[in-house]
Amino acid sequence: MEMSAARRWWILVVSMTAAITTTAAVNCVAFLIPQLIRDGLSVQRAGLFAAAAPAGLLLTTIAWGVLIDRYGERRVLLVSMAGAVAGLSGTVGAFATDAPLPLAALGLFVASAMAASGNGASGRIVVGWFPASSRGTAMGIRQTSQPLGIAILSVTMPLLASRAGLVWAMTVPRRSRWSP
Repeated sequence: MEMSAARRWWILVVSMTAAITTTAAVNCVAFLIPQLIRDGLSVQRAGLFAAAAPAGLLLTTIAWGVLIDRYGERRVLLVSMAGAVAGLSGTVGAFATDAPLPLAALGLFVASAMAASGNGASGRIVVGWFPASSRGTAMGIRQTSQPLGIAILSVTMPLLASRAGLVWAMTVPRRSRWSP
């Protein structure tokens, strides 16, 4: 059974959302570093905290590719995005309860490690689900996920952190009190 063009484009939008989520999970803390420092975290600790998310992406991207090949992009995206939500929820919970910084970093690591499947899955969707005649356009649209995610973060994260606190920047209002 042939897939309709509308369904292909819809699944591209869904996969782009996953890729934007990956970008957000990996890059969100970089936009919070100034606020973390103002709240008393040393530059070194703020940098290490921000590095937790890219580490999760780096260490799991290839494994997600293997799982996508074995189980398919739809299944893997569902599982991985649920895991990303859990990881980000853990990070927000750590911020909200003033938990130790390594616990919040672990949440970021888990969130980005789980979200890492979005990159491979969205690429595979373009290659596998689109005919050659529209693959370039679909790939061009898919490639906008990262700059779009960065743009959204750059507008929202610093503003929320400075006006409402770090937890609001991660979702819920409350100021962090981590010491350097």
